[in-house]
Amino acid sequence: MTSAGTQIGVLARWPGVAGTPVRTTISSKVQGAALAALGGASGSAAIVAVQASTGDVLAVAQHRAPADALNARLTPGTAFTIVSAAALLGTGLKTDSLISCENSFTVNGRTFSSDAAGATKSFTDDFADGCGTAFAGLSERLHAPEFDQVVKGFGIGADWSSLPVPAFSGSVPSAADVADLAAETIGLGNVQMSPLAMAMVAAAVDSGTWHTPQFIEDSADPSGTALNQSDMTELRSLMRAAVRSGAAQAANLPGNPVYGQVGLVRTGSTWTSWFVGFRGNIAFTVIESGKTSQLSAAALSGAFLSALGG
Repeated sequence: MTSAGTQIGVLARWPGVAGTPVRTTISSKVQGAALAALGGASGSAAIVAVQASTGDVLAVAQHRAPADALNARLTPGTAFTIVSAAALLGTGLKTDSLISCENSFTVNGRTFSSDAAGATKSFTDDFADGCGTAFAGLSERLHAPEFDQVVKGFGIGADWSSLPVPAFSGSVPSAADVADLAAETIGLGNVQMSPLAMAMVAAAVDSGTWHTPQFIEDSADPSGTALNQSDMTELRSLMRAAVRSGAAQAANLPGNPVYGQVGLVRTGSTWTSWFVGFRGNIAFTVIESGKTSQLSAAALSGAFLSALGG
C-alpha cells in the first residue's frame, strides 16, 4: 500500500508489436462433413482429414472422444498393411501372385489367425479381404532393415515437435526377430499409430510423396522424398480393390473412386474399427470404438464422403 501522493516508477518499457492474424488449414466444408458423419456414429468415433498434395489438415472431429485423433497411440491392425504392402511390392511381389490365406499361420512359435481365411487367392484379394495370415507368411520375404526404411519413407516416426499442437507421427520399432516382423506387417506387436499419422500414410500413397502435417496456412512444408511411383500405382490398385469388393466396401460410393483399407483391433474389452484411405485429394482416417466387434469405420467413412460430396 502507498501513502497519498506517492508515485510508483516504471521500471522498464517495451515497444508493443501488432498481432499477426493466423489462419488455420481447417476447411469449414470438410470439418462440417466430418461432424455430420459423426452425428450418426453408434459408438465413440473420430475423423481426421488432410489434403494429400500438401499435408494441410482439413478436419479434426471427435464424437465422445474415443482417443486424441492427433496424438493417440493406437494399434492399427490390418489398416497398417498399406505400409506392409508397399514393402512387399518393393521385393518384387506382384499383385496377381497367388498367396495362401490360412486360418492360422505360425512364425517362430508365434501363431497368427485370420477371419478372412479361404482358398489360395491373389495378393490383391488377400489385401482386399484383410487376410492377416497371408501377410504373416509374406513377412518371410522381408528383412527388418529394409522394412524400417519403408516405414521411414512414409514419415512414420518423424519429428513433429515443431507443430503447434501435440501430434504423434507413429512408432514402429525395428523388429527383434522374424515373429516380431510378422506381427508388424499386420499392424500388431509394437506398432503404434495415431489417426493423423495413418491419414498421412494414405496421403503419401495418393500424392506419391509424404508431407509433414500442416495446421497453419502458408507454413513451410518440409516434405519428404518421393516414394517409388511404380509401387504406389500398384498400392493404389490394392486399396481400390479393398473398397470395390473387399472388407472396406462399405465405403464404396458412386462417382470419384474411393481407396482404402480397414482394420479391427481388440484392446481389452474395447474394439476399434479403422478405415484409412483417400478420395480425390483428400486423405483421411476414421476410427470407431465400442464394446462390440460389429463396428464399421468403412460405413462411417461412406457417410463422411457422402456429406462431403464429390
